[in-house]
Amino acid sequence: MAIALEELTQRKKVGINDVLGLDPANYTLLIVKPGAMARHDGEVIGAVRKIVADNGFKITHEYEGPLTEAHAREHYGVHSKKSFFGELVRGMTGKPVYACVIIGENARKLLRTTHAEKTSVLDMQKINPNSLRAIYGNPQNPVGDNAVHLSDLERVKWNGGEIETNKFEVQTAAKYLGWK
Repeated sequence: MAIALEELTQRKKVGINDVLGLDPANYTLLIVKPGAMARHDGEVIGAVRKIVADNGFKITHEYEGPLTEAHAREHYGVHSKKSFFGELVRGMTGKPVYACVIIGENARKLLRTTHAEKTSVLDMQKINPNSLRAIYGNPQNPVGDNAVHLSDLERVKWNGGEIETNKFEVQTAAKYLGWK
């Protein structure tokens, strides 16, 4: 039986399976990418935590450190046939990231549309200059170094089946980062 969102937001410790039992609109995976970590480190992590608190959301799981190649390949696997896949995996591994799972009512949509609706830093600077992507992204490399990843809620075909990207990304992070 799934636990209500309101109950989970009040708990000190929330299990990853409890998160995955929520409506996927009410949770998301956020990753601060290596470029933003290198340029802004604690500042960007503090900004994420402030956004979470200001919206009444809760961070249930956190990780700070490098992603493994296996993790990046699985996480971004839906792009494996695209020309940029190798560069994407290399760019996401070997250097620290900050990853967290955030829960709250409509957390996925609010955070994605407010902070990462468009891939390009330059587009986000026009749409919302106060977004994580606009502030912490690199305008000299506006797509490849766009500061943050936030899960989407789409269903995509992959590996002969169909996956819901939000749930898949949280499950993959839990698997590689040891989140219980």
